[in-house]
Amino acid sequence: MHCWLALGVAALVGLPGVALASPTLDGSVGAGEYTVVLNDTPNETTKPFYNTGLDMSTVQFDQDGTWNYMALTVVSPPVDINGGPLSIDEQTIFRMFFYDHTGTTKAYRLAVTMDAGGVSLSSLTLDSWTGTAWATVSLLPADYAVTLGTSNTALEAKILQSKMSSLATDPYVRAQLDDTGDWADDSLEGVVPEPATLGLMGLGVAGLILRRRRK
Repeated sequence: MHCWLALGVAALVGLPGVALASPTLDGSVGAGEYTVVLNDTPNETTKPFYNTGLDMSTVQFDQDGTWNYMALTVVSPPVDINGGPLSIDEQTIFRMFFYDHTGTTKAYRLAVTMDAGGVSLSSLTLDSWTGTAWATVSLLPADYAVTLGTSNTALEAKILQSKMSSLATDPYVRAQLDDTGDWADDSLEGVVPEPATLGLMGLGVAGLILRRRRK
């Protein structure tokens, strides 16, 4: 099930071509911490994953010139790391697929596996699309980081932008929270605006704030 979503952009400080925000990977996502916020469809009360820790609330994204940042929040924390009640593997996997702007050409897929042991560095994988198949991107410990808050409130990850050099400036993304069992998967999708566009939007927000202060 793919849920079309509204794309909300948080206020930011930055100029076109200048580094944007640098979120803190502490397993909690504060308001305005990420520049791009993809909101999941809210009226899913009839779905089996609703309010279970498998129901996505937002997927968030940012860049700072060195890193790509990604975050997941769910409707009712904590994130369920043990999969659905009939999950054989007793795991939950969060995936993000990155395409070109139109959503037709694959570029990258990222997967973070969670289980009763939580999340560790070895649980994140990144693959690139070769045109015919997925190829694993070699990642050293210094190339990325991933964390799940102590209360499982949010999943956050960052990967060096150089490891995703083919990523479009305004990629179309699809995110999926997979319980690897009997329950329905929750997913959402949308376009991540290019940094220049975000910078112009940030200028507009900053101008409004300055104007209000002068008044």
